Amino acid sequence: MLIVTLTLPVVVAFGSLLSPAIGYAQTVRVAIFEQQSSVTISAPAGVLVKEPRNQSWSQYNRDLKVLSVPGGIQVNTQRYSVQALTIRGKAETLKVNDLWVQGSVKLIKKRGRLLVVNSVDIEEYLVGVLLGEVPSAWPLEVLKVQAIASRTYALYQKAKERYLHYDLVATTMDQVFTGAAPPNPTAFERRSRAKVVKAVNATRGQFVAFNGQPILAAFHSTAAGQTEDALQVWSEDIPYLKGVACPWDHESKFYDWTREIPVTTLEQRLRNNGHAVGIVASITPMVMTRSERVGSLRVLHSKGELVIRGEDFRKALGYTALLSTKFEIEHFGKNIVFHGKGAGHGVGLCQWGAKELAESGLNEHAILQYYYPGTVIQRLRQ
Repeated sequence: MLIVTLTLPVVVAFGSLLSPAIGYAQTVRVAIFEQQSSVTISAPAGVLVKEPRNQSWSQYNRDLKVLSVPGGIQVNTQRYSVQALTIRGKAETLKVNDLWVQGSVKLIKKRGRLLVVNSVDIEEYLVGVLLGEVPSAWPLEVLKVQAIASRTYALYQKAKERYLHYDLVATTMDQVFTGAAPPNPTAFERRSRAKVVKAVNATRGQFVAFNGQPILAAFHSTAAGQTEDALQVWSEDIPYLKGVACPWDHESKFYDWTREIPVTTLEQRLRNNGHAVGIVASITPMVMTRSERVGSLRVLHSKGELVIRGEDFRKALGYTALLSTKFEIEHFGKNIVFHGKGAGHGVGLCQWGAKELAESGLNEHAILQYYYPGTVIQRLRQ
């Protein structure tokens, strides 16, 4: 184990949040499925369905198949002339497709398809997020770090009101949400959930604040040396998202990696993302960031030249194909061989670095304030 000594300003402000608009009880709306032609829904004790502007619930004692149909939404054989339905289980949990959730779900018809949004208490939401974002076998302090960061991220996005019908999506576009516990969990699932619940409860209501408000608590898997400035990734200068040294994530399986991609695949993926490239002749990094990531590249091709930001290039190729922008091109032929380090956008909290810091004795507040410089930890007002 690497022994780490840091001198950190641990300023923890527990008390009322400055903004009166944010209270302790919080519900978040999570888009769990999008663009569905049909959705299957079931619950052990039956399902309740409600139309907009109708206070009464229709009861179904069997599984539902919900379809988008002309003029409305169909539930089994019953047609509703509406653009949205609210559904909940008679008991606490509900199964939507293959995902168990608590709370209610709203099915919204958009452009002939169904959007499924789960309204759930934020603390319950965090349990499903932690199980999707970090291994439950990691130290409890790391789970606390992730709980506070993920709560902060959810509060920030909820306040930002990016979308009309929901606050967050249940994927890596926001935070991976694995839903609620199934009715008959395995012993491993029970142990994992119990440990995550302990971390969520231990940090209940806590969030990372800058100027009294929840921050954009960005996080990633592996920095591999130094985290990145938000300015380099999102073209936005955010005071608390400045790069910091992170020499503690060597144990990550993503610390060092190699990927091989056919040139024809690269060309097609660039085209699919709106870049009108021909046959690619060469790819050359042009600008490197302070954290040794590729800031921009020049792609020479049969139709001309494409200058593209490193993050846009990574997005076009696919986040699993190119794990980070901290890479070099080892070989260019029919296939391109990328050798890189780290995983994720590199901004904010490094999860593997946080793990090592926790194992070295730092508490969750000190770790968070290191990766988000200039912030304090606050608690939602009761």
